[in-house]
Amino acid sequence: MKRAVTATQVLKALTQETDHPEWGPRAAARLRQLADALERQLMEFKQSGAWEELPLRAPQFLRAMERLDRKQQGALQELRALAAELAELNGPPSTDVMRRLKETLHSVERYEQEEDLILQRAYWDDIGVGD
Repeated sequence: MKRAVTATQVLKALTQETDHPEWGPRAAARLRQLADALERQLMEFKQSGAWEELPLRAPQFLRAMERLDRKQQGALQELRALAAELAELNGPPSTDVMRRLKETLHSVERYEQEEDLILQRAYWDDIGVGD
């Protein structure tokens, strides 16, 4: 699924800007932007009918989709909680803040990869070439 902004892009930008005096609020804005984009993509996917149709056409993916939905909700909560914390940060980020930021964004990256894999597998299974 094409993404407007990815966790990888956000992480790269934030690690290059750590000396900026307004790093915390800027990081918070980027995390909120990423969370909003993820939420919008999920809503569009669900509204397209594909969310309901995929398990009907490929029931083997039902549990994976349910797990993915839980992961996305967790990722959104993590992003928003970290964004709220970073908005209050003055000065450069601590080592602990950077570690948590990287862990959160890597978690989002894994979610995005799993989502792509499920959609690719469902597509190949649907057209009869996946085994």
